[in-house]
Amino acid sequence: MTAPRAAGGERRQRPQLPKLAAALLVLSLLQPILVVGAELSNFSLLDEGMQLESLAQPQVLVQAELLVQTQKAAPAEILAAPLRATRPAAVEAIASGNQSVSADDIPHAVPQRYYPDIRDTVDEVLPLPTTEDTCNSEDGAAVCWQSGCFAECSYQVGSAFLLLSAICMGADTFGRLLASIGFPAITTFILFGILCGPFFLGLMQKSDNLKLEWINQMALGFIGLTAGGKLHVSDLKLNLVGLLWVLFGTVTFAYLFSIVSTMLLGPFFMAFMAPLDFNSRVAVALLMACLAVARSPSSAIAIIEELHAKGPFTTVVLTVTVFVDVVVVLFWALTQLLVTAICPTGDVETAPPLLILLRFVGQTIISVILGCLLGKAFSFVMFVFGICVPGPHAGQGPKWFHVFTAAFALSVRIVVSIAERLLFLVVGYLFFVEEDIDKELERWQWQSPMIVCMVTGFVIVNFTHAGEAFSHAMHDIANPLYLIFFTYTGLTMDILSLARNWLACILLFFSRATGIFYGSRWGGILGKQPLEYCKLYWMSFLTQAGVSLG
Repeated sequence: MTAPRAAGGERRQRPQLPKLAAALLVLSLLQPILVVGAELSNFSLLDEGMQLESLAQPQVLVQAELLVQTQKAAPAEILAAPLRATRPAAVEAIASGNQSVSADDIPHAVPQRYYPDIRDTVDEVLPLPTTEDTCNSEDGAAVCWQSGCFAECSYQVGSAFLLLSAICMGADTFGRLLASIGFPAITTFILFGILCGPFFLGLMQKSDNLKLEWINQMALGFIGLTAGGKLHVSDLKLNLVGLLWVLFGTVTFAYLFSIVSTMLLGPFFMAFMAPLDFNSRVAVALLMACLAVARSPSSAIAIIEELHAKGPFTTVVLTVTVFVDVVVVLFWALTQLLVTAICPTGDVETAPPLLILLRFVGQTIISVILGCLLGKAFSFVMFVFGICVPGPHAGQGPKWFHVFTAAFALSVRIVVSIAERLLFLVVGYLFFVEEDIDKELERWQWQSPMIVCMVTGFVIVNFTHAGEAFSHAMHDIANPLYLIFFTYTGLTMDILSLARNWLACILLFFSRATGIFYGSRWGGILGKQPLEYCKLYWMSFLTQAGVSLG
């Protein structure tokens, strides 16, 4: 009787396969191109906008004006150096006697109060900082609170979040309308965020987005927990060989296709590669190929949750997507070793290749151990929360007493449920904050937050008795969090980077898609997967975000 039920379950799942793969394909047509554009903006060494942002800072102008007052230095001698490379008109204006810098000479520069006429007094040149200057949550809510401006920073973050909530309500409405014709909801969220962002309607500006960066950290922690919770040991054992072949095929083909296309066609599509020597071109191709391997667990999980997909095809797609992110981290460490060997920097101090590899291995081991311990700890905490929830009162007594006890039990259950779900969000968020602190202080990043969260979810579901309660908690959080996260992702997407690098985006997108297409198909065939699955795998692996941007 078991075999017929399994066959029937498989027949019920097949009609969902084209829908699941097509939904992931629709999302992937937008997401990787924007990600590639963001990646290429990091490689563009002659980007004027980046030069202006890095050179025309308030402290540069203020220091220059202070030197004019105290050391009697010529304005042109001080201001010409940082401005000559970007705006010669500003230098000529200063040298001709117009001892003030105009916003027309330095567009997108700093407010007028930072560069008044340099013949004014020092008090006017260096005004006392105001509350708006010192209590700025654009650097992060935690940093702002540490400055002693808890009320002001909370108001800034709260007002930005209220504005985001209003935009999310519109995104949810359009998502429900378009979902009726088969359009993925998270794609609608991203597009609606782009529409409301600073490059189109301007309902939220870049300064507002910076105040809400904590949303990314909290959402990524939740995505890691959910991804680990989706991996069941029983499902992995049934199709482990096929899963590994699909993983090997998609990673290998995408990596090689990206290297070959970048080496052969890169100088024609990416202007900065034309003057590079052969070793430098190889280094760029290796780095771009490493980024091409990355996937998007958040997008895959969101689509799977939206369609309520379940079965062997879904298991392979999700497992490969999650494992690829771990592989990308390893590839990145190895790629750094190769790039350092074939293209040494000289002036820039880099860690020895062996030390980089040892740090990665140590980070991975510590993350796995920490994830196992957290999984057991979460299971115990959920057990304690379960004890705290009172059961129904079946004893005798007046009617009002039964109503009171039932209301009390319901209130306790709601409070415990909210505390349990907040605990999952906060713990994942704290690990990502710790990683940011390590980066800022330039110290060893001793743990990988994504690996910790994935191992935690995997341990809870497979090796504790809290798996079912954990799955229910993740399901309750998923829909509102995905709405906020993907809408915010659309709001923060840099459309100008795509406009600047659209030729390179076309090259890298199609080379990556071609590698994934052939790699997933041949990997599925070698892994003895059903032919129907092999034809659809490539659609599910095109989405890209998260690790590649990080």
